[in-house]
Amino acid sequence: MCSVSMERKHAHLLFPVLLAICLAFAGRPVDARDLFAGVYVGASLGVATSADNDALQSLNAGINSRRGSIVLGAEGEIARTGIDTSAGRIDRITRLKSRVGLVDGGTQYYAVGGVAEASGDFGSSVGYILGLGVETHVRDNVTIGAELLHHGFRDVGGAARDIEVNTLTGRVNYMF
Repeated sequence: MCSVSMERKHAHLLFPVLLAICLAFAGRPVDARDLFAGVYVGASLGVATSADNDALQSLNAGINSRRGSIVLGAEGEIARTGIDTSAGRIDRITRLKSRVGLVDGGTQYYAVGGVAEASGDFGSSVGYILGLGVETHVRDNVTIGAELLHHGFRDVGGAARDIEVNTLTGRVNYMF
């Protein structure tokens, strides 16, 4: 019964995320050698899959370098959240991510690793992030995609509490 009410409560947030995932897998192939290379900025909307109050919105900026079908990149991201955890509410997550990906046609599949800082009722805590993503071009300089991230924070608020949060986001990026 509890999971049904949670699904109804946040159903409006799941639609944009699921739409981005579907569009990412249905992307049209583009044959330019410089796809996914260069500087980009973007935004995302998503949910924390491991919490009841789970909305998040973020802005990101990054840079990618492509060598054949391999893409290496770095990205900074700041997310406004409303994630409730056992340590208190997370209001903001700041992330510094590295990415390594493989391009197949006009779609990139990538892995993410990096550091994150969560800020909220408990103060702030630095932890790690790991995840997977997919991204495809809908125009030469516009991509859409989805990203699933696992965040781990240790000794939150100095009270020896560990928290873990998983997020799923739909993303849109503009490449320069």
